[in-house]
Parts: sequence; structure tokens; C-alpha cells
Amino acid sequence: MKIHRSLPRLRARMLRHMQERQACLAHLRALSRPLTAKDLAFLVIDTHNLLGLFMRSYCLASLAGAYTAIGHRITNKQAIRGYDAAMTFAVTTARPSLANKGPPWTHRHEPTWHVPGEVVKVLVRAGCSNATGVSNTLSPLPTAMTHWTTARNFFAHRNAHTAGKVRALGVHYSLGLPRDPLAVVSALNVAGQRMIVEDWFEEVGELVAAFPE
Repeated sequence: MKIHRSLPRLRARMLRHMQERQACLAHLRALSRPLTAKDLAFLVIDTHNLLGLFMRSYCLASLAGAYTAIGHRITNKQAIRGYDAAMTFAVTTARPSLANKGPPWTHRHEPTWHVPGEVVKVLVRAGCSNATGVSNTLSPLPTAMTHWTTARNFFAHRNAHTAGKVRALGVHYSLGLPRDPLAVVSALNVAGQRMIVEDWFEEVGELVAAFPE
């Protein structure tokens, strides 16, 4: 996802991406066949990656002094200038052992962007003017966010451990412990009107909409 100089534009772009994926899910549900494991894997992994890219772009843009909705720039106490310096600060905050190695950085060096605590840690250490607002937005973290990560790990790795984690979510959704992990991700919610993953989309969309701009 492009790193915008405007936080409102970045947030709006992310919300459009979320709406596109929700529309894709609605289209798949309207077909005369049930959703396949491939359908669910694509939606869960793709949207989880998108969330990580949004957190990355938002954090780096904030460090580099992006503009807010009222035209003010995000300030920080580390005299960070530009995206390269922002990335170096983020990497060395998340991985202090790399402090003396310097760029270029690869994605393996970068913070685990989909983990909200890492984003907050970077913004707080930098003294960013929006750090408190971001921290408040991400605390407490919506259940949908952690459950989405659990489902993503299952589809990405497909082993007994990740399958067991998804099956355990069944208790939270009054499904017991289904033998098939897919039964959790594809299940309808308690009201029986929408899929659980559709509820996740709504909750995560509300989280993104609440990010300070």
C-alpha cells in the first residue's frame, strides 16, 4: 500500500480496499455453491496482509510527518526526516540488535506490522504527536483482529497446531470444537444471518475508521 503524505487519504484508501473485499465475499456467497477452502483462504490471507500494509503505511507516514485532517503535520521528538529514516527508526526500535547494521532493510527486518503493540511501540518511542490516539484506538484490540490472525495462520501453514487454534475459536462462537477448522471460519454468527468472517470485516472496518487522522 502506498505511503501517503495525508493520513485521511491513507485511511480512506484502506476503507475502500476493505469494501472491495467485502463485496467479493458477498459475491461469492451469492453463488449457487458453498464457499470453498480456496475462497476463504484468499479472503482471509489477502485481507490480513492488507491490514499489515495499512499499519505499516500509517506508522511510516506518521514518523515522516504526514498531514492530518486539519492540515497539521504529525511531529516527533527524534528529528526523523523522510521515509528512509522512518523505516530505519522503526526497524531499530523493533529489532534493537540491528541498530549498528544500517540499511538497506528487507521485509524480514521490519516490525511485525499486523501486531498493534509493535506499531504503538514505534510511535511512542518516537514521541509522535498521534501516538496516544493510536494507542487508544488499538486498546483494547477488537476480538476480530486476533481471530483473523489465527485464521490467517491456519490457511498459511495448515498444520495441526494452527488447525487446533482455529478449532478452539469455535467455543467463542458457540460452535463447540468442530473437527474441521473450516467449519469455524465459514460458520454463520449467532443470529444466523451472516458469516462470522463478515462480522470480522465489520469490526476491523470500524477499527480502521477510528484511526486518528
